[in-house]
Amino acid sequence: MRIIREINKNHVLRIAMKLVRESKKTVHGTMILKEETRNLSKEYFTLMNKKVSSGLRVKRIGFGTHKDFAIARQQLGYSSVIVRGEFKLCSNTNLAQRMLIADKKKMIFAVYQSKDIKRVFYTENKFIVRGFLSYFDNLFSSL
Repeated sequence: MRIIREINKNHVLRIAMKLVRESKKTVHGTMILKEETRNLSKEYFTLMNKKVSSGLRVKRIGFGTHKDFAIARQQLGYSSVIVRGEFKLCSNTNLAQRMLIADKKKMIFAVYQSKDIKRVFYTENKFIVRGFLSYFDNLFSSL
């Protein structure tokens, strides 16, 4: 198996849902608030809420403005449904790194070639996952 595999942009949502569906303990995720509040996948977040209700712990960082963060919290139901999760705002979008890590073992992440061109990758390589998780945890604890 290759260390990193590129994901076709048409398959990203399906693979993200598969990672969430297969997660047993934790999901660490980030989102670009302006993008995801406009293009919210109801199916993805319904699945996420269902998994949270069954005990999955979710930590999420949203990159953007306070206004977009308030919209995202409302759309995602953080005020009522998600009680085993944490959602924090990072207003410094220069620190933004798109990622979704399942059970600290598998992940997808984005690499931006320019503002509008991104490539998405999948890996189970423990060193790569650990590096992204370390970045996530350090940023999360500083917010």
